[in-house]
Amino acid sequence: MGNTARYGWAFPEVTDPPNTSLHLKNLAQAVESTVGGLDDTAGAASRPRGYVGGASNNVDQNVNTGEAIVISTTFTAVAGRRYKFTADFEYYQKSGTPATNMSQKIRVIAGGTATATGGTIVRGKYPNTGPALFITLPVTLVGDWVAPSSGTFAVSLTTKVDAGQGGIAGGGTDHTYEILVEDIGV
Repeated sequence: MGNTARYGWAFPEVTDPPNTSLHLKNLAQAVESTVGGLDDTAGAASRPRGYVGGASNNVDQNVNTGEAIVISTTFTAVAGRRYKFTADFEYYQKSGTPATNMSQKIRVIAGGTATATGGTIVRGKYPNTGPALFITLPVTLVGDWVAPSSGTFAVSLTTKVDAGQGGIAGGGTDHTYEILVEDIGV
């Protein structure tokens, strides 16, 4: 029997006794073993792993002129892998002077403590520039980030207004807000 140079798959030589079914069986098993091993090692490391963390709440959070954490969670990251963050909440403008320039950010920081002003800003936006009173604004932020190292990270949704009375984020049984973390591969 001869063998292929790269994978060592056996094949019959001219001088080998003929046994087609045995030779095909041995070759098929060798191919399956090699391909299965490649898939297990190379493919598994890059595949998305899905949900790795999240939090939800329905307690009112005041939104004022100082940036504050609305909700946060921790997760374990692996260096070089990409993570997707989705934050969702509703903003309700309470009585008083309408707020201007309400901003939201998704922030990630190494360690288990979320931060309102530090870390890496993954996504931020200004969905409005001065809502009227008693308006409800649904807000969804989505961003992705590649872990610079392995370990525990905290991700937070922060929000603030530049001026005005401020308002309330989320709250109530009909207004749950959340943040989700998904491993989306490499």
